[in-house]
Amino acid sequence: MASVEMRKLITNDAASPWTQVPDPIRNHIKEKLLQHVLVEPEYDHRFLASSGMMLIFFPRDDRSIVRHALARVISSIAAIEMPQGQWNDLLPFVENACRSIESRHREIGAFILFSILEVVVEGLQNQVEAFLQLYATLLQDPQSLDVRIVTVRGLGVLAGYIDLGDKPEIVRTWGCSLKTSH
Repeated sequence: MASVEMRKLITNDAASPWTQVPDPIRNHIKEKLLQHVLVEPEYDHRFLASSGMMLIFFPRDDRSIVRHALARVISSIAAIEMPQGQWNDLLPFVENACRSIESRHREIGAFILFSILEVVVEGLQNQVEAFLQLYATLLQDPQSLDVRIVTVRGLGVLAGYIDLGDKPEIVRTWGCSLKTSH
């Protein structure tokens, strides 16, 4: 819920509360978001007498929802910062997550990239080929159907970045690489 509310505050306009936050604090928030999006939280349902709080257990599907909500916050921030040449370590982080040995990291990496492609328009056109290569690997993920599904969603968005004149050649080249990699 907090990530949904945070995302509402991060808008791509001059009056956005995000743009009013000092750079060191913004950098700290971005760093923590990237750390927490990969964490598999351990929740307990016991009552904590000292604090008077009840911790709630989240089933596995709910944890995925939380990670996806954090990914949407990350992409909202990326929509503001990437066109300005900021947050240069985001895409390397996403690529590392997509190449992780842990399937949930690959899935959230693919989801973050999908989310970024939905909202960031400027500055990604020159990376289409690299994204296609990454997606070619993810599309064949041997462990996770979720990774493959998110990859197909991302490919749908990425298709909008490809110049109409280049689409036949890219599709032909990319299709051949898929066929030979089986």
